[in-house]
Amino acid sequence: MTTTIELLQTQKNPTEKLGLYIHIPFCKKKCRYCDFFSIPVNNGVPDEYIHALLAELGDLPYKHTLKSIYIGGGTPSLLNIKQIEKIARHVNKLFKSDKPEFSIEVNPDDITEDWVKELKGVSINRISIGVQSFFDTELQYLGRRHDASKAKLACEIIAKHFDNWSLDLIFGIPVSTAKKWEENLSIALNLSPSHISTYNLTYEPGTPLYKNNLKEKNDDDTCLELYKIAEKYLVEKGFEHYEISNFAKQGYKCIHNLIYWHNETYIGIGAGAFSYVGNLRCMNIPNIKEYLKFPGKKFEEDYLTKNEVKVETLIQYFRLSDGIDEKTYFERFHSTLENDFGPALYKLTNRGLLEYNKGVYKPTNQGFYLNNEIGIELLLCIDKDNKL
Repeated sequence: MTTTIELLQTQKNPTEKLGLYIHIPFCKKKCRYCDFFSIPVNNGVPDEYIHALLAELGDLPYKHTLKSIYIGGGTPSLLNIKQIEKIARHVNKLFKSDKPEFSIEVNPDDITEDWVKELKGVSINRISIGVQSFFDTELQYLGRRHDASKAKLACEIIAKHFDNWSLDLIFGIPVSTAKKWEENLSIALNLSPSHISTYNLTYEPGTPLYKNNLKEKNDDDTCLELYKIAEKYLVEKGFEHYEISNFAKQGYKCIHNLIYWHNETYIGIGAGAFSYVGNLRCMNIPNIKEYLKFPGKKFEEDYLTKNEVKVETLIQYFRLSDGIDEKTYFERFHSTLENDFGPALYKLTNRGLLEYNKGVYKPTNQGFYLNNEIGIELLLCIDKDNKL
């Protein structure tokens, strides 16, 4: 069994800064669209799960410096302050620290003034709140447990105590309209978040939404128009559209998510968490009982070839408005973009999905709208023998 410590010991560059993801797979109620690994609980997060998280990390100091820490879920706002403090203290003891971005996801229904104020005392410096909508009919359709008034109040509390906070919204909800979507964006902006994420509602197999409501799903053209509304509205209000689904005020891009989009090193602890170290992508076992017995036990381990890493890195970079610099690619892979992906880049540029300027390839607006087509074209560069 590969442990977290063993994963990081395989790194060629132990001084590289990395991201740490901590998965809290518990929630009071599972949303109708959610296909993440999580289980409903009535009484918060069990202490034994916290003990297992710390056991997975171990007690020996790492040589690594953390760029970011992200507590996600599930519903991490079910954690009490003592549990968060215990996690933070253990992480700070094991890793070198350079004041990393330290985020936690929260549900509006869990937010109190005292809890939010106490978060600052346990090193949390960024909050991501899953509002999804400010209309009760839409929240009910999604199966959320908060209502619109609670969502606004929770955002107001967070804004009083944190400058760096993000708000999630979902578009493409069948009971909504374009006008309501614009109102959602307007309400969100009036609450002054520094970061806004907008996601198209997806109907994932195995979810109640897929089973009962697939026929209600909005078509792609309708969803694209809603996406364009958000893009125009938020950019006009001073937000940078820095990633397909993400908008940020200057200085407030999500550092942790940039690690994913740059295809950099991160480790995930907790049941069902993913890690990416070197050329190994792996997943912890998505089973609470098994995880408590064997913290860090792997469910999947996938060793990527160098060419697969190259392609995945490029696909991820092309989710970002900044794209990728030829120099960045060469320093990482000791090869050129032209040599590895020339024909595909030429074709994508001619189609207007990418643009090239002074050594940088980046997606156009159309490249954001048809981003999957960029990925497909790049994947075609690898033949059946995994050669570029």
